[in-house]
Amino acid sequence: PEAIDWDFVKKHIVFCASPVNMGYGMRRKGEKSLKEGKYTPAEMETINKEMETIVSAKEAPALKPYGYKEGEKMVHKPAGLKHWHISFEEYKKFLEPYTLDYVAKISKGDPNESLDSFKKKLKALADLYIEKNRKVVSFWTMGMNQHTRGTWVNTLSYNVHFLLNKQAKPGSGAFSLTGQPSACGTAREVGTFCHRLPADMMVKNPKHRKIVENVWKVPEGTLNPVGNQHIMKIHRDIEDGVVKFAWVNVCNPYQDSASANHWIKAAREMDNFIVCSDGYPGISAKVADLILPSAMIYEKWGAYGNAERRTQHWRQQVLPVGDAMSDTWQWVELSKRFTVKDVWGEQPLRGGKKLPDVIAKAKAMGYNENTTMYDILFANDRAKSYKMNDPIGAGYDDTETMGDSRKVIGSDGKEWKGYGFFIHKYLFEEYADFGRGHAHDLAPFDVYHKVRGLKWPVVDGKETQWRFNVKYDPYAAKANKKAGTNNSHAFYGPLAKNLLQGDLMGPDKSLGKKALKNKAKIFARPYMDPPEMPDSKYPLWLCTGRVLEHWHSGTMTMRVPELYRAVPEALCYMHPNNAKKLGLKQGELAWVESRRGKVKARVETRGRNRTPEGLVFVPWFDEKVFINKVCLDATCPMSKQTDFKKCAVKVYKA
Repeated sequence: PEAIDWDFVKKHIVFCASPVNMGYGMRRKGEKSLKEGKYTPAEMETINKEMETIVSAKEAPALKPYGYKEGEKMVHKPAGLKHWHISFEEYKKFLEPYTLDYVAKISKGDPNESLDSFKKKLKALADLYIEKNRKVVSFWTMGMNQHTRGTWVNTLSYNVHFLLNKQAKPGSGAFSLTGQPSACGTAREVGTFCHRLPADMMVKNPKHRKIVENVWKVPEGTLNPVGNQHIMKIHRDIEDGVVKFAWVNVCNPYQDSASANHWIKAAREMDNFIVCSDGYPGISAKVADLILPSAMIYEKWGAYGNAERRTQHWRQQVLPVGDAMSDTWQWVELSKRFTVKDVWGEQPLRGGKKLPDVIAKAKAMGYNENTTMYDILFANDRAKSYKMNDPIGAGYDDTETMGDSRKVIGSDGKEWKGYGFFIHKYLFEEYADFGRGHAHDLAPFDVYHKVRGLKWPVVDGKETQWRFNVKYDPYAAKANKKAGTNNSHAFYGPLAKNLLQGDLMGPDKSLGKKALKNKAKIFARPYMDPPEMPDSKYPLWLCTGRVLEHWHSGTMTMRVPELYRAVPEALCYMHPNNAKKLGLKQGELAWVESRRGKVKARVETRGRNRTPEGLVFVPWFDEKVFINKVCLDATCPMSKQTDFKKCAVKVYKA
């Protein structure tokens, strides 16, 4: 306790709790494919834990403050992002079980290491963190995010930094290294998740929908308020027959999703239609009914955002191969096929809800029944104000704006000669306007082509290095001044800042709500077992991930000769003792089998990626060693990120 910076905590922090019986992001009882028997009894052994589990001896101490005892039944139900305010005294009750002995017991990963040795490591790590003047940055990668409690684990990391006043300041902070552009920039910031809109707005919020509808000049009531189609739900909805059409862009979901056998089989049902935009023939392209050859990163203009909020742009460097065109072009061309009459009549939604008929409103705005979505969204007056002969594009190809020397035949059967206006600049500036003045300020389009990226918010031409720190973040300084405080930080933002109060067991409505303006949250998040753990039938842990040479599904890196020669196939990395017990030798083929499927891989007991005894590691870049047929699709109920890092398998000679 003496290490806690109480002055910082009292000024800037509140304590919160959330439901613990929220499931593991798997299928739930009553879903169509479960009722139809599409899952084997072996699979159901794990899936049934989505509905209820028995509290184990391992997790019982952590769950005791929540009223659970070893051997008791925990009934799980969806909880969303629900949380409430608690006192520090309640937070202390949550922390009480985590003695050095208990933490070492539940977290030690190497069975051959002594408990005393591991406890010394934990103590040394704690001493480094709590050293008063030591700066600390905590980095983590996908092992903490791809977790049935991934959101919890992330918040626990922030908890440590908040308690010590080592967050949002030079040299100190918690930092998730998830910097791939399509995750940070495209999805989180731009709003291409189904439940999100640009600049952190949400489709379920009617005020947010109205803002976006006004900017896009579409009738009020046009935007769908239902946005729960995360990737695992899309796969499951296709299997259930709820979704019949899916269009794959900038990912390889039929290779990168766990329990892959189910999704591939569902995609190939005759009344489903899968489109895949890709530059390479990966598994998703092979599954698809229609493949649209797509321009790759430097064959088009583009931008991305990285984990540290850095926005970067690039110009088209080369022409695409063959007749390939960019994803942007494909979507814009599709918009030409839909008119007001086609899409703005009454539309059914799930659960008996409906989107209203907005055709009359559209006509009042000057559109007619035959106006296309292209005219409304992409070829409007503002878009055409961005001229194609912009100096920022001088000397560079721009296939979408002007066409190119390939003379590709466009979607109308004629030679493609471009849109005739600078569509990239229009799309970016329209998007950027959503965040300007709202703590998500982006610089002008032209500026990004003159610098090496800037961290938003960009205010008065300057990037923000440390967000929420009054000294560095203009919005934090503004929030601090408005609140009449003289604090070092202001954790501004309106989301979930007016919470019910309660204790670890739940909120108490009689206590009312408490405003938490400019406060950061420390969460009570207990240890809980994953839904599938090694047992007598499947005695080993399986972990999957990447290797240095190959990026994700290997569609590009496996085609680079030097990288392919270095690592031509995915191996089953295994501890020598496990291999010996199983009668397996270095380089032999073995089956890796779970309740969901099996693959063959060569055994590797030497070199790098040495695993502790009891765990095997098989990377997922190699479609010939299709490890996601084996992995479990348990998913963090809050983030919707699948847990690729642990499930139970058996390994035996092929």
